[in-house]
Amino acid sequence: MKGLIKMKDFKREDYYGTGKYQPLDFWEGLHMPASLATMLKYLVRAGKKNGESKAKDLAKAENYWNVFLYNIQDHVMFSYSNTYSSTRFYSYKLQAFTIGEFIEYLEEDGYDEDTIECVHEILSLGLKLVNVGYQVNSYMDYLNLILQENVTNIKRSFNKILKEAGVD
Repeated sequence: MKGLIKMKDFKREDYYGTGKYQPLDFWEGLHMPASLATMLKYLVRAGKKNGESKAKDLAKAENYWNVFLYNIQDHVMFSYSNTYSSTRFYSYKLQAFTIGEFIEYLEEDGYDEDTIECVHEILSLGLKLVNVGYQVNSYMDYLNLILQENVTNIKRSFNKILKEAGVD
């Protein structure tokens, strides 16, 4: 179609330093909520972009995490009730594979263990939100599953990162 820009035409930002995958690839591929996707962006970028401190980027990530948590019931309800899930467009196994590749790259690039864990948990949550095939009986079961597993794990690893960077 005339006038459409292909993904390869976009400038790949060097400060993400994430090789063939960037946060944007997962936002699009997993149809992540904007707040969670923006948290991921700032977490991966923290300390990498000239003129932006790690603490400032982490504070921005924390702000978007709080926005996501404030709206989590809406995000989970949309995921639970969305019968035209993006898993029709994207293979769950393929997304899990590319997430694994991204995590391996972050390890090779020297990201600390807590950041890698937090990125993995964020992407796992994003994947869970598009794969509505979980064995749950109700929206509340689905919400509780996400709160108990994903949100708890993200909070734990993200709080370690914030504490280490001196972000209040």
